[in-house]
Formats: sequence, structure tokens, C-alpha cells
Amino acid sequence: MVSKISDEVLYRFSVISQILTLVKSGTPRPQAIEQVALRPHFDTDGQRRSITVRTLYRWLHDFDAEGSAGLVNAPRPRLEGSLVLSTRFIDFLRTETKDDDEASIPELIKRAEQYGIIQDRKMICRQTVYRVCRRIGIAVCRKKKSRNRDMRRFAYPNRMLMVLCDGKHFRAGAKRLKRLGYFFLDDATRKVLHAVCGTSENSELFMRGFYEMITKYGLPAAVFLDKGPGFIAKDAGRVAAALNIPFIFGETRYPEGHGKVEKLNQTALKALLRNLANPEIDPGLGALELRIQHYFDVGYNNEPHGAFKGKASPAERFAIDERPLEFPESDHRLRAAFAIPVTRKVTADSVVSFKSAFYEMPRGYARQWVTIYHHLLERTIGFIHDGRMITLSPPDLEKNARLKRTKPKRKKQVKRLIKTAADLSFEKDFGPIVGPDGGFTDKE
Repeated sequence: MVSKISDEVLYRFSVISQILTLVKSGTPRPQAIEQVALRPHFDTDGQRRSITVRTLYRWLHDFDAEGSAGLVNAPRPRLEGSLVLSTRFIDFLRTETKDDDEASIPELIKRAEQYGIIQDRKMICRQTVYRVCRRIGIAVCRKKKSRNRDMRRFAYPNRMLMVLCDGKHFRAGAKRLKRLGYFFLDDATRKVLHAVCGTSENSELFMRGFYEMITKYGLPAAVFLDKGPGFIAKDAGRVAAALNIPFIFGETRYPEGHGKVEKLNQTALKALLRNLANPEIDPGLGALELRIQHYFDVGYNNEPHGAFKGKASPAERFAIDERPLEFPESDHRLRAAFAIPVTRKVTADSVVSFKSAFYEMPRGYARQWVTIYHHLLERTIGFIHDGRMITLSPPDLEKNARLKRTKPKRKKQVKRLIKTAADLSFEKDFGPIVGPDGGFTDKE
């Protein structure tokens, strides 16, 4: 079962995944860290963030030691000012950068010397000024344009080192209903590992295909996804983090990363998908998924591929590859990784809300914060009650209207015997001759 992973840990794991994929492709570790530090990064909320090389080394060290759990570090105290630069100089930097955002750090230091804010500019380290400006939010960096991005084609030498996934829309049946297929492609051998069919891009469909692919061929070393609706959901990242599988979100307009899977989509469209709008074709999801899987298993994977100059098929290259397949320990542990923990507050009438739906909780949790589990494969909501996982169901309103309400059981309280004034007066006048000690003293 997946432990609750915060958005910050999920963001750090996505950055570490980029370093690990570069290392596995043959890039030395120091160079991989420097390349990733220069890239633009976005957190789970879409906010752009920058990372230093020193931070990446620290995150990578914690990940190597404890896995994704090592990324749960308390944030370091943030220093608002500087112990080296004066407050007057920092205020000068804020004012100058607002009026002239293209001024370089050496130029700003020279201006400060001319204004008499600093005595000798040679005593000011430009790296110190840069770090202080970055820490307190002063923009001193030039924005990188898209043409300056490091866009390189990649190819992995062995099977299951990188799995690409993308969705392709098409029409099916006499009514030309909207359908979508997710294709899982092995980067090294070009073999289509699995395919699933649905009505739209969503994380549930992707998770089902991802699980079925793992049961067939084992765990991939990394996964490359685009920014489609089925992938950008946080659920995909949390499942990958639970399985310790690095996942990469490809940048927009990055053909160097999407080229192979886009070529697969074009081939599938010309050979199969464009003909599924035939009125004789069953538009049911199960029937379409069977047709798509049959095409890849029987046709595409067994035909000579252009990437190998027509001398071998994807199935042959996958079969002769010497890299062993890595399967999970058990299906139970694999399915547990697809249970995402979610925190919700129980209402006064023992109901929790999840994705605009209500689920009835057991008695005794009213007005409490609880952790429920969204099972992505079964599409159910679970809750651990009395040490075992139970499935929550929507409330049966008609049954609840007729059901007799039970009153909470009250504990029987043993009341102290109260004596009236008459009892006290009688005991005083007609008390026992012998006391509670039997009339004997300690000396006797």
C-alpha cells in the first residue's frame, strides 16, 4: 500500500528521475547533474522552480540512501537578508533591478561604487551577490529562450530501460464515436508492449494499461510520458514513486523525445485506426481493444522495422536482448502500489466526499480527519477499519430513511449510596456496640 507522498516529495522525485535516466543512458553522473540543473523545472502545481547543483547532490544522496522516503526532509530555515552584504546594498539592488532588469551583476556593483554605497567593488564577490539575489527573489538572470534548450535525441541499448507511452484519438463504428488508445512502446526494441482503449484521456485508463504491461514484461527502468491529461495527474507520479520507477514528462514541442511514439501513432493510424470507423466494426471498448492488441501482437511487432534497416522485427530484437526482466515480488504488492492515500474529513452524518461523490463511513468517525485509499485499478474507495481494508459504498438513501436509528450504549454508573438525615441520626443514637475493628486495639 502506498504511503502518503507530499507534493514536494513528488516534485523532488521527478527531478531525481531525470538524473537517473541520463546516468542509465551513459552520461557521467556529474555531467547529468549539471544538465538537469540548467533545465527549467515545474512543480505539481505548474509553478516554475530553479534548482542548484548543490541541492541536486543533496537530494541524490538522500535518495540513494533511503529511496523516495529520503526526500522527505524538513525545509531549511530561509535567510531573508545576508550576513555579508549590507542592507543598504541589498535595497539598492532591489531598486535598480526594477528599473533596469537587463543590468548585469558586475554593472550593478560598479553603480553601487559610483553612488558611494560600497567603498571598493573588488571586495564584493559577484557570486555572493548572485546567490543573495536568487535567495531573496531579485531577478538577475536572463530568461532562456526555447532555441537555447538542450534538445537531443536518445536511444537506450537494452529492453525495458525506457518505456514510452502516448495516446491516439480515433473514431469507431457507424456513429463515429470518439475513442482513444494508449500505446506502450519499448524504446530500444520498438516493440509495442501493450495497448488499451477508452473513451478519453484519463489516469484510470493509463493506470490499467501500466499495470497490465508490468504483469506481462516486468518493471521498466524509466517511463517517458507527454503532458496529456492522463499523465499530468498526480496519481501517475505517486504510483511511479511507490514502485521506484523514474518518470519523465516530455516538454511541449519536443520532437526529440516524442518522435518514436509519434511515428508509431502514424503507422497505427494508416494501418488500422482509420478503418475502425467502418459501420461493421463494433465500437465497444473491449472489442476495439482486442483488435488493437491483435494488430500489434500479430502484425506490427513481427514485421521488419525501419529502425533496424529492415533486418529484424521488434519481437526478434526484444527476444534476443540479454537484459533480464524484473518482475515485482508479488501481484498483491504490485496492486497495493496503485492505492493512493487521500485525506478527507468525515461529516456529522458519517459521509466522506471524493471527486464529487459521497461514500458512507462506519460509525464512530464523525467529524474526524481520516485517510481513505483510492484504488485506481478497481476504481473503488477503501478504508482501514479494525485492522482490515474495507470498501466504502455510496449511501443508500432509501434504506437509511426506513432504517431504525440505534441509540448509543451508555455505561452503567455505580452510584454512591446516599444516606438521609434520618439514617445519620439513627446511626448516631443506635450505633453498633462493637466498632469496625471488632473492639480490639493494636496493643491487644
